[in-house]
Amino acid sequence: MSNQICCVVGCTNTYKNTTNVSFFRFPGKPHEILQKNKWIQAVKRKSSNNQPWKPNQNSRICSEHFIDGKPSKHPNSPSFYPTIFPKIYKQNVPAQESVSRFNRLQKRKSCNTIISTNSRISNNLTVSNELVCPDVVEHTEDKSTQTSMNLINNSFEFSCVFSNNNVNTQANIVGLDSIYFKLKMVDKCEGSVNYDILEYFSGFKSLKNESHLISLCGVNFETFNIFLTYIDDQNYSKKSKEDRLLLSLVKLKLGISFTSISIFFNLHRSTCSRIFKNVLKMLAVATKKFVFWPSKKSIVSTLPQSFKQHYPNCRVIIDCTEIKTEQPPHVDQRAFMYSHYKSAFTCKFLVGIAPCGMIIFVSKAYGGRASNSFITNDSGLLNLLEPGDQVMADKGFPGIKTSVNEKNSILVMPPFILMEFLQKMKL
Repeated sequence: MSNQICCVVGCTNTYKNTTNVSFFRFPGKPHEILQKNKWIQAVKRKSSNNQPWKPNQNSRICSEHFIDGKPSKHPNSPSFYPTIFPKIYKQNVPAQESVSRFNRLQKRKSCNTIISTNSRISNNLTVSNELVCPDVVEHTEDKSTQTSMNLINNSFEFSCVFSNNNVNTQANIVGLDSIYFKLKMVDKCEGSVNYDILEYFSGFKSLKNESHLISLCGVNFETFNIFLTYIDDQNYSKKSKEDRLLLSLVKLKLGISFTSISIFFNLHRSTCSRIFKNVLKMLAVATKKFVFWPSKKSIVSTLPQSFKQHYPNCRVIIDCTEIKTEQPPHVDQRAFMYSHYKSAFTCKFLVGIAPCGMIIFVSKAYGGRASNSFITNDSGLLNLLEPGDQVMADKGFPGIKTSVNEKNSILVMPPFILMEFLQKMKL
């Protein structure tokens, strides 16, 4: 750390002799090759053998060479690469090069305002249909920014005579190319980028209506805003908490890879993974209280009409859900996690649902090898039942009938499944 020095020629900043100055490594990740080349071109250094200079792991550039005081990852930002350099970087531009540069600029549309006129103009004046604003030159400030021209403060003298619709103008214009160069410098170096008008997916701001949010995340704006209150503000993250929540819900809803998500949100894959895990922990803690076991009175008061007619005492509908996982590294873990039903490595959860559709019970995670009956008996759900309660289940839970009966409750299963189970018990 103490040996850090700035690699810019003429810059004397080091870690020892400066305060409030940061030193930044050259971008070295595979997706940062463009930015790294921009930095190398801006530094304009050469090796001792006159070969192109290449930075090493110890090469640093200090914060004084960036407009914002630190580099930016956005390619349109003025701090995408260093632009503030000592005066040694400035060079006088030959006259011939200035003329050729002006001719090239004439072919471009450098100004947004074009003056069209139908008046008769004296043949002694060569007319340019581009607006030239001398006020831009009058307030020039030298910031020691790397450039390849010297700006000249030029003066203009006009004398005009107006007669009907005819205009006669005499003008003394010197160094017109300097004015155009200054306009280009303001646009490229000191102008700010309006990110709101960029035409690409920019996170939460790109969602136009609620249907877009539901398609990406599976929730509406009301639910999204509720989740948003549980997300902490993180000043060190360049993404807003809306974008971080959106990223996490997209991952949960669509199940696409972090590499795909990184393209949408203009982030690195590992950053997307870190954001997802962080948000998931916050949501898990906050929403844990959303799942609770309601009273029997609440269940009865919210029974759908079809349940009131046929299953008036139904307390809970149970089923197990499985989530595929990666292959565990150890043999005993593979045996514990492998599900013959899914032919894959899975985690299993027991989910209890009230007749009205509300999730009222979620068990801990079990390996895919565990049977539905074992999970039900081990999860503690049966201890919540009251005498006379009906438990509705499918064909995967024949082994819990005895345990349910011990609670003076009733197991409701499809008739043909129950008959098949009773016949096996008799045999």
